[in-house]
Amino acid sequence: MCDTCGCGNHKDTKTVDINQSLLKKNEDAAIKNRKHFDEKEILVINLISSPGSRGH
Repeated sequence: MCDTCGCGNHKDTKTVDINQSLLKKNEDAAIKNRKHFDEKEILVINLISSPGSRGH
């Protein structure tokens, strides 16, 4: 039986371990941005509103 879903159809399956964050690209961009802002002594404020809110 298939270990993934139990269907019995995937006899030649291979498991690949991925040991990296799903958000790695975002984390790298954030690090680059922080470095840039720190070097330029720029104050950055992240404003987040509620999901579905409008900016009127």
